[in-house]
Amino acid sequence: MNNCFPALTAALLCSTLAACSFSTPPRPQYSGADTVGTVQPSMLIGTWDYRILNPREDEPANPDVVMSFNDDGSVVSVSDIPAQDGVPMSAMTLKVTGTWRIDGEYVITTTEDVEETSGNKLAGLVSSLGKRMTTGLEGKADVYEASGKHLILVSTDEDEPLAAELTRR
Repeated sequence: MNNCFPALTAALLCSTLAACSFSTPPRPQYSGADTVGTVQPSMLIGTWDYRILNPREDEPANPDVVMSFNDDGSVVSVSDIPAQDGVPMSAMTLKVTGTWRIDGEYVITTTEDVEETSGNKLAGLVSSLGKRMTTGLEGKADVYEASGKHLILVSTDEDEPLAAELTRR
């Protein structure tokens, strides 16, 4: 899995909730142009709202995710996931922490911790299993667009690149 950090939370959620299904619909291709060369750290530092630009059929385009890229190289993503009918562990809050760095035109993130923070016991159990699978996971995303208040990141996953829009808070 080679996704950008914001996708990690959504991917963990989708894989958790879709565990009962037999197949996952494919992610649509993102057709936006890459207009950014070298990325400066100051372009990312701050707090952002997150939106998926190419969601799968079973995936919300606007999950309630807030990301913070900090000047000390840490990154925090908090996702509030609403309850879904018939899915007992679906209402949860996931907090994913890690580190980030720039490599030319790419943002590289490494997951350090995944934690369920709402108190949902079943989701906490699944989150702890997810933590074991994702700790140390490195993701790489290309910055396609950047302005003071807007970023588009596209993961470098060749099979299913996820495109995400970040809007500065």
